[in-house]
Amino acid sequence: MTAHSTAAAAADRPGEAARDLVDPDGRDQAKAFTGLLADFNKAEVLSAADLHVARQLGSLGGERDPRVLLAVALTVRAVRTGSVCLDLRTVRDSVLGAVSDAAGAADASGEPTTTTDPARIAEDEELARLAAKAALDWPEPADWIAACLASPLVADQSLPDDTALPGDPALPGDPALPGGTAASSSAVHEMPGTATPLRYDGGLLYLDRYWRQERQVAGELDERSAIAVRAGTDVEVLAAAIDRLIDGAHSSRQRIAAAMAAGRRLSVIAGGPGTGKTTTVAQLLAALAAGAARPPKVALAAPTGKAAARLGQAVREQVERFPAADRDRLGALSAATLHRLLGWKPGSSMRFWQDRHHRLPHDVVVVDETSMVSLTMMARLLEALRPDAHLVLVGDPDQLASVEAGAVLGDIVARAARPDRAHPPASPQPATAPDENVPAALSFVQQLVPEDVAALDATARAELAGGVTRLVHRFRFGGAIAELADAVRTGDADRALDLLATPPDRQGPESTVEFVAAEAVRDSPALAGLREQAVGAARDIAAAALAGDAAQALHAMDQHRLLCAHRAGPFGAGYWAATVSGWISDDLRKRPLPGQVAEHAGRGLWVPGRPLMITENDRDLELYNGDTGVVIVDPAPDARPGSVLAAFGDPQAPTLVRPGRLGGVQQVYAMTVHKSQGSQFRAVTIILPPSASPLLTRELLYTAATRASKQVRIIGTESAVRAAISRPVLRASGLRSR
Repeated sequence: MTAHSTAAAAADRPGEAARDLVDPDGRDQAKAFTGLLADFNKAEVLSAADLHVARQLGSLGGERDPRVLLAVALTVRAVRTGSVCLDLRTVRDSVLGAVSDAAGAADASGEPTTTTDPARIAEDEELARLAAKAALDWPEPADWIAACLASPLVADQSLPDDTALPGDPALPGDPALPGGTAASSSAVHEMPGTATPLRYDGGLLYLDRYWRQERQVAGELDERSAIAVRAGTDVEVLAAAIDRLIDGAHSSRQRIAAAMAAGRRLSVIAGGPGTGKTTTVAQLLAALAAGAARPPKVALAAPTGKAAARLGQAVREQVERFPAADRDRLGALSAATLHRLLGWKPGSSMRFWQDRHHRLPHDVVVVDETSMVSLTMMARLLEALRPDAHLVLVGDPDQLASVEAGAVLGDIVARAARPDRAHPPASPQPATAPDENVPAALSFVQQLVPEDVAALDATARAELAGGVTRLVHRFRFGGAIAELADAVRTGDADRALDLLATPPDRQGPESTVEFVAAEAVRDSPALAGLREQAVGAARDIAAAALAGDAAQALHAMDQHRLLCAHRAGPFGAGYWAATVSGWISDDLRKRPLPGQVAEHAGRGLWVPGRPLMITENDRDLELYNGDTGVVIVDPAPDARPGSVLAAFGDPQAPTLVRPGRLGGVQQVYAMTVHKSQGSQFRAVTIILPPSASPLLTRELLYTAATRASKQVRIIGTESAVRAAISRPVLRASGLRSR
């Protein structure tokens, strides 16, 4: 193995490199660094593991230029923080994006810096970190890029390239990046050319693995953009089925989505909450089955167990409304996580039994909550599909993206509307010849639903030409929450704050929003409403749990949820979970519920009514990281006194598990906004961190607010609300431009 290929392998296994450190987090070894890398580590831009990978690659590849090693470390950091690649021209601005407005807000406050309030202390610490980052000696972009292109660690993809793209075979072990981001596969790819750990392509710097995955995904998206009707489909019967099944008011775009899914091997249904995405899925599946010589074999999937359960339940409920013939053609539909669908290999982070050599048997695969799908997972899914299978991606591109690298749904939607991609290729033998002046996708859809296509505006037609149908009419989820979500999504902070300042009794019956100004996390008067609601919900959960009623306990779990941007610290889920737990314990001591008995005391986590969240995937139990449940009394007549179970999943068909069978699990009186994706609650309370927090973004606030159907309460400061709405997430990716 050459030095280059060894370096490439090391870059592809940065998590393994991090584990080579003597100390677990690498801080002791980080102290050994000097110069530019040390400065960026001290300013908390780079982690110890980022430095270690850069040094290892520099040593293996013979690279000593500190600017190049800084670029390597920042590229590792980029993947760790959700980007696919690094833009050397803009990385400084993206790292420092919060400095000027946060520092300005702090200067304008005129408040003393000495305080005992943990919230103000946390804000001051964040401002100090931002100031340290601003003072760093960032290389000049043009010289920096030139240095990287001259490095033996970097391959310039702007030069002629004869490299093929056969896939991404992996070595055993599949380690992960620090912080949990998957970064696992061999960099010693079976490809011609010299392996290098980094690629410079289109102005962006990639770790080799992510460059390959992005190219693979882009290539497969293009291949699936051709019009390809399933063999045996009767287009006239299909058109009639669409008209029959999707005939309600405001259903024009639902009919278009069904037609697109029938004619294109890749289609996207994009839309906010309440726009009928899952209803459309059920309708299009029934239409496809009606128009086919044989009913399609269908897979429903989502990134998390909670999202999969909601998808399956929603589709089944809609199917029950169909005529008997349509129900019979569809048969029993159930949803699974993507890990379950692809057959996750234990001991790996992102390797599966289903791959390009062992394809999924399904004719149609529907993936809900696609905004949560990472680049790596999308690559794995695409390579496992049969070439003739139809993939339907469903989701809200304005939500938070995956916690892992990539913002695939947003990239696909943006890519579809590009003018140079308005005419995807037609298959060699389309069902009918398309109009030469109309994109192939539009031509096929026009055959099925001509009036609906004619009513589209130019933007919608451009997206449709790229396979994207954007649902805009809200069938539910109206009122103040919908207005707030629109204001946040469009970056209108003034409108959002006006809505939040409107008294709830003037907001209408559908839903309400509320803003609670709280400078300090210990501001008890400001938290009175939250305390009352959290305790009330907990009593309802506990009452059902003590009665052994899993369905009612799980239903009560969804009545209110406390959401935080941070995991730790005074604004974090851990802090607030402990706070709420204390409130509840105090209330139950003063007002015990019927059924509270001594056998349940002192049992830590396993107290009836305790809400739970899974923190480790369990394939055997089909429980996955982020799934929520509740502890209940064992309802069996012969259960011993004090015996409890954990209930998870669909309230109508809960999964009941003995505590001893569960691995990683924790209480969930509060959770991060990321963990809440794929869930829906009647009411949510959102704890906003200070405006200087880098986690405070438009997508985070939008995602948090849209978890609620009836009530949103935001606790924080006006400056935090403005900061969130003014900061869209900036994830570096080249997918939308490929």
